[in-house]
Amino acid sequence: MKTHPTTQTFGCFDVELRMQWLEAKGDPLSRLDTVIDWEGFRPLLMQALCRNGQGMRHSGSHHPTFHIAANLPPTHLGRSHSRTMKPSLTLLTALLLAPLAALHAADSPASKDIPPNRQTGQLMQDSSFEACPSGMLARTTCNVAWEVQRTGREAIRDRLVVACVEDAARARSGRICLSLSIPKATVGFEFVTVGQRLRLAAGNQYEASIWVRWVGGPDHPPAGAGATPGHRSAIVSFWARHRDGKGAFAGRDEWLFDNRWHKLSFRFCATDPDLRTLVYVSLLPNQQPVDTTVLLDDFELATMDGAVETESRRGNLVEDSAFEAQQAGGIVAPWSFANMGGTSIVASIGSGDGQRWLTLQMPRGTSNFESAQI
Repeated sequence: MKTHPTTQTFGCFDVELRMQWLEAKGDPLSRLDTVIDWEGFRPLLMQALCRNGQGMRHSGSHHPTFHIAANLPPTHLGRSHSRTMKPSLTLLTALLLAPLAALHAADSPASKDIPPNRQTGQLMQDSSFEACPSGMLARTTCNVAWEVQRTGREAIRDRLVVACVEDAARARSGRICLSLSIPKATVGFEFVTVGQRLRLAAGNQYEASIWVRWVGGPDHPPAGAGATPGHRSAIVSFWARHRDGKGAFAGRDEWLFDNRWHKLSFRFCATDPDLRTLVYVSLLPNQQPVDTTVLLDDFELATMDGAVETESRRGNLVEDSAFEAQQAGGIVAPWSFANMGGTSIVASIGSGDGQRWLTLQMPRGTSNFESAQI
C-alpha cells in the first residue's frame, strides 16, 4: 500500500523561500487579505456558535477558536444540536464562499476604479455598543471588534474596568453604553483603554468622535475650572495610534468638569496604512486620586470628503514661548501646569539678565508613578 509521510522537516530558510515563491506566483491568500476584513466574520461566528457557553473555547491566543461539528450525521446529534446545525452549516457555507465572491468583486470591471481598502461612512463596528454583552469586558470578548487594554501594576490591573452598561436612562443613544472605571488607588501611568484597530487608506482624512460623560461630576463646572490640581475632574485621552510604541500619534486629552455629555473629536491621516490604526479612548488617573467612572457612547470614525486639511500657518505657533507673560507667583495663561499621581513635582518661573524661564523641580523621593505636564 502506498504511504505518504505525515510530517515534513523544514530547513532553516524553507518557510521564507516558500513564501517568496508563493508571492511571485500570485499568492491568493495575500489577495484575499486585501479585499476581506476577516474580523467582520467573528461577530457572526460568535452569534451562531456561542450558545450557553458551548461551541467555543479559548486557546492560548487572545482570540477564541471555533469548532463546528459538521462532520457528524444528524442521527448522531441530539435534538437540541440538530436544531442549531442547519444555521451553523449555512454560516459555514457562506464563509467558504466569501473568498470567492471577494475575489470576483475585486476582479470585476466596476471595482477596478476603486482603490484598495477604500472605506466610506461609518468605519467603527458596533459604534453605539448595542451588540456588547452586559457586564465587564475582558481583553477578548464576544464583541471582538473592541480591544481592551489595562495598563498598570499587577495588583491594580483587575480593578481597571471596562463594562457594558445596559440602561437606556444612562446611555446617550439606544439602550447600551460603555463605562470605564479606575479606583482611587490608581497612580501615575496606570489607565484603562478601549478601542478598535482598523486598516485605513493612505491619503484620506478621517474624523474620530466620541461622546463622554463623567458620572461623578457636578451638574455645572466650577468657576475657573482648568487642568490644575485645584479642580476635581475626569481625564480622558482620545487618540489614534499608528504603530505600537512608535510612529505618529494624533488626538487630544480632555479634562471633564461636570456630569454632562460632551462630544470629543479630532481629525487625522493614516501615516502607516500598511498596519491597522488603533483608535482608542483611555481614562487616566486624576490629579486628586478618587474613584472615577466615565460613560462612553457613539464612538465613530468617518472618512472626510474633500481635500485633506493642511496647516497653512508658518513659524512659531506657541503663545508666550519665551514665558514673558509669566510672573514669579505662578503659571498663568496661556500656559497651564498639572500634576499626575501626586504633587511632588513643582513648576516655577525664574528670571535674570532680562530673561525669563520655567523650572520644573522633582525631589529625590518622587515615585516613578508621578508626572507633571506643562
